Amino acid sequence: MLFPKPWIWNQRRNSIDFNSNLERLENVKDKRIPDIVIYQVDSIKQHYDENMELLTKQFPIADQLVMEGKESAAKTIWRTQVVLLASAFDYFMHEIVWYGLDKIYDGVWEQPPQYKNLTITFETLQKIKEDPDNKDWYVDYITEKYKKQTLMEFGDVRDHLNLIGVDPNAVADTAFYQRGSTDKTLNQMKTKLNTHYWRRNHIAHQSDRSERNAEKKDITKQQVEEFIENIDKIVAAITEEVKKM
Repeated sequence: MLFPKPWIWNQRRNSIDFNSNLERLENVKDKRIPDIVIYQVDSIKQHYDENMELLTKQFPIADQLVMEGKESAAKTIWRTQVVLLASAFDYFMHEIVWYGLDKIYDGVWEQPPQYKNLTITFETLQKIKEDPDNKDWYVDYITEKYKKQTLMEFGDVRDHLNLIGVDPNAVADTAFYQRGSTDKTLNQMKTKLNTHYWRRNHIAHQSDRSERNAEKKDITKQQVEEFIENIDKIVAAITEEVKKM
């Protein structure tokens, strides 16, 4: 997912330190170097928007294919967009979780119960003991713990929002509240996230083919647009709730 570079971002000085860290790379061949940067909320949202811009630029290509009678090729683009949308949301969630954990560790945010239940190894404890003022161990810890987790399914999203103290109900209300609706917003968020997640999995792992007869499931531009609209609302709501903290 992420790869070590010949430079290291110095979190304390907010600068790139080339010389000292090149020496570290030479002297420590097998030691994994913390490889994430804790971005601010506006930058995280910008990353999502940039990913979405690349995704939505595929619509005119698919439209042209439909006009040329190449609907099958257009559907391939729409299926690809579903997968790319999931990837953009997953990356957004990872950056938000890293940001939130960093805020909690620094004492800027309160510690939710889920955060208090995180565990560390004795090896990590020894690192803290040897250099208690060095935060590198924590960046290393949250990188390893969360970078491999998939954050697209509702349960995972809900649990990780709770982990950093963001109320999933508030997110759902911000995203999907409609006056007069009897459908709970959290249920709406669950349905919309999981419907997209399941379709993404069906495309990514089964070529979008039916388990029964191996025929491809149909897909339309409207379905893709609905997926995008729902994910956009959730991302905007999470961003808004995080900024309130």
